[in-house]
Amino acid sequence: MLTTKNVRAVLIWTVVLAMGGVIAAGYAVTELASHSDHWIEQALRSKLAEIAPDWEVDFESLTFDVRGELQLKNVRVRPHSGPENIDLLQVPMLELELDGELLRNDQRVIVRHVLLHQPQAVLFRDASGRWNWQAGRIPPSTSGVSPPWEVEDGRALIGVQQLTDGPVQELTVEHASGTFRPEAFRRYAGKAQVQLAGMSPADVNILFDAQSGEWRVNGATRSLQVNDALLSSVARLIPDGEAKLASLGIGRPRTGGPNGVNGSPLNRWASNAMERGGNVPVEMASAAANTASALRADAKLQFHVGQARKGEPFDYAVTASIDRGQLSDAVLPIPLFDLSTDIELTPDRLVIRELSAANGESRLFVDGELVRGEAGWGKEFVVRATQLRLDRRVRQFLTPGLLKLYDLLQPAGVFDLDVGVIDDGVARPQVTLRKFTAIDCSAIHAMFPYPVQGVTGDIQQQGEVFHINMQGLAGDRPVTLSGIAVPDGVRTQLDLTVHGTGIPVDDRLHTALNTPKLSGALKAIEALDLHGRGDGTARFTKRGELDPTIQIQLDIQLRDGTVN
Repeated sequence: MLTTKNVRAVLIWTVVLAMGGVIAAGYAVTELASHSDHWIEQALRSKLAEIAPDWEVDFESLTFDVRGELQLKNVRVRPHSGPENIDLLQVPMLELELDGELLRNDQRVIVRHVLLHQPQAVLFRDASGRWNWQAGRIPPSTSGVSPPWEVEDGRALIGVQQLTDGPVQELTVEHASGTFRPEAFRRYAGKAQVQLAGMSPADVNILFDAQSGEWRVNGATRSLQVNDALLSSVARLIPDGEAKLASLGIGRPRTGGPNGVNGSPLNRWASNAMERGGNVPVEMASAAANTASALRADAKLQFHVGQARKGEPFDYAVTASIDRGQLSDAVLPIPLFDLSTDIELTPDRLVIRELSAANGESRLFVDGELVRGEAGWGKEFVVRATQLRLDRRVRQFLTPGLLKLYDLLQPAGVFDLDVGVIDDGVARPQVTLRKFTAIDCSAIHAMFPYPVQGVTGDIQQQGEVFHINMQGLAGDRPVTLSGIAVPDGVRTQLDLTVHGTGIPVDDRLHTALNTPKLSGALKAIEALDLHGRGDGTARFTKRGELDPTIQIQLDIQLRDGTVN
């Protein structure tokens, strides 16, 4: 026959292990009805202090009946060494369903089900990287029974402190509900529905093994509205995340405000969450309110995050399908609309597939990836643009080599662009002009500034060599530009030929020849008072360091002309 001491042990271990995730069962019980709830409550509090010295566990009241129902009201759990006034867990109502038949017939206590009504968890990581749940040891289990768990309308506040005594950055999880069933002893798997503040619900699968420390969460969102406020709230959890986001024109880094744990929104929310129902902090809910969003998009996410065992690195993978996106001119010189792409993110890789965006008739396409290596992040991207309108604003985005080529030809108008970028994180990035296609452009060669309109053709890069093949009209006469260029400062190599037929000898030609290197030809034309039309060929060459300046050869054959 069981003693009072055994009865106390059964009830105490059942409740303690239920709250800590380790449910105890398997003891014989008799004559439970003879013991009052008050006696059980006092025994439980005493036993908690004995077996969980690292934790402060409190509850308002306890109710038990011999049919197998045990209830604890307003449960609070916090580590003794954790931040002051912050509960790790608050549960307004915790219910345990015992096996009534075994209780009556065999005098055994087996927990069949655990239900947490509206639990609220506060997960805090300080500047050293330590989480609040690591502040105390979880009491060990002495039972081999693991009942299913059910959570109804749970909430969690995740706080991350990047700097000692710095502000606590927050992320809120709302309306979390799910059921978790044992796969093995202290190993649970289940499905839940959760919602981050400001987002649509996400369906998730969760696995947790209390023995090994393994845990996994994977799932998908139904739909997601991406905007500045959402990106800012996520960036607050990343070191320098807000500053990096602000450098792109999205959001602003928060300055001032309460520092440390006790004066932070996290502390105020945590200490009052039970009373006011766990509302989203005002500071977070109003982020970027009443401001124009630099980024807007619809997205669907699939995600996985987990840890193979305690102490091992976190592993995660996120796949995002983005549609109907928009980037304002706060991010780019030219706003982009109708943005869509698929993105994959892991700890060592970021892949962007088939990114497409538009501005009027112009469209942008991007494919590529970033891969983490020993020297840092390597990049390999292909950027294509169609029906772009080119003007001098593009100069600020060009590499030194492309900038020299741009200044030499001074193109403007409508074009297509295909650029490759490779950066291994060690050597200088390689930017390759895979193809520049002029559709309806104009150009003025810096060495022979005769305006050319209606330019078509292309420029392609092979290695360090730019191959140029373009056609246009000088007035109403055909002109071609062909050759190669290797822009490299004083080592620049150049061999370009401009050829035109039937070019009128008029004021435009005089203006084009009025340069230091062509002034001799201009003086000869003026001295002879030449008029009419001519076929002209101008060749521009530079043999690297052998030629300190560009050499010009000019050949003009006069047709239908006059000389005075």
